[in-house]
Amino acid sequence: MSQRWTGLAVACLLLRGAFADATGESILEQHVAHLGSGEYTASQTIVDRQSDGQYVRVSAELRHRGSRELTRYVGGTPPYLGVVLNDDGKRYLMFLPSDRRGYVYPSREGWRRGRGDPMQYWRDRYDVDYVGDEQVAGRRANHLRLCPKTAGRNQMDFWIDPATWISLRFRLAARGQVSHETVTTRITYNPGLRDGDLHYDLPDGVPVVTMPKPGDRTARAEPLRFASPDDVRRRFGIRLMQPTYLPTGYRRDTQPYLIYPPMPGNVFRRRVSVMHVNGNDAVVLTLGGMPIDRHEGDSGEADTEPREVKPGVFFWVKEHVRLALIGPRGVDSKELRRSADSVAWCSAANGRCTEGRATLPETTDFDAVVPEIAAPGAALPGLD
Repeated sequence: MSQRWTGLAVACLLLRGAFADATGESILEQHVAHLGSGEYTASQTIVDRQSDGQYVRVSAELRHRGSRELTRYVGGTPPYLGVVLNDDGKRYLMFLPSDRRGYVYPSREGWRRGRGDPMQYWRDRYDVDYVGDEQVAGRRANHLRLCPKTAGRNQMDFWIDPATWISLRFRLAARGQVSHETVTTRITYNPGLRDGDLHYDLPDGVPVVTMPKPGDRTARAEPLRFASPDDVRRRFGIRLMQPTYLPTGYRRDTQPYLIYPPMPGNVFRRRVSVMHVNGNDAVVLTLGGMPIDRHEGDSGEADTEPREVKPGVFFWVKEHVRLALIGPRGVDSKELRRSADSVAWCSAANGRCTEGRATLPETTDFDAVVPEIAAPGAALPGLD
């Protein structure tokens, strides 16, 4: 872990147990009150850690007016080029060229209204500290740090423009490391946007998948299926892990690699599964899985060795990757644990796996990927 992010974690530890900063809380309250308001265009740099632990970087162009927003990814890591996110106040549309699909979710405005008092949500879970004023996109910004009151939740930093109460920069840290950062490099307020500037239609012939409403655990959207880890790597830029040991009778399915639809607004952290079957039974390894005993907003902090959280379900983190291995009740727990212990990176089209990363390029250090992210507007290096 870099010294920069170690310092952030220590700062939150020093704050823990203290009263929330009154100035910080009042700034956050103004920011929350102004969500879904204002009119502006902006250029942004976004860095996120995808399901396989690698950092990716994109350049985005954003248009916003009231509850309507249109974002295009115009540069950066290739699998994400051409992504379009569009909330027209009625529906939230995500077009992912890598999926060759469009995904439709309920509008974020309706989702926000259904959550109750957002400030109470923050007060219950975080201490809010006003760090000071900094420059972002050539403007003065109030830097807020939200430190979790309980272990396991994410630390968040906001940089708020006090003239408009809009967030110009946002950082999310999990398990002591930055997992997401959005930095505005240019912003223009009140540009006179028309309705047509805030609407996007999918290209002809692109299928649309209507996603379940948030919290609906009964409806499912079909995942994309692939025959080899190289297919997934080429199309999505995601490296795969899988067990090198399987319980007797189990084998990889004919199309064992499953990519699930994205969460609304986040195209980077895709849930990916590898399916192993024996008749009608299956042993499934999932990358990007969350443990069943965690709650909304949790960072997913977990053991570095497989832990059985319920019969036949193991959860752990290996090399920055959240993993879950699930097997049927008829398989001995020791056999499933042996499978979990054997999980390694896959590096060949035939599914052969190798322990370690010697043959795999990696971008898992935040400072190495974007060493100038602390200076918004600076030139950012590309990724290999």
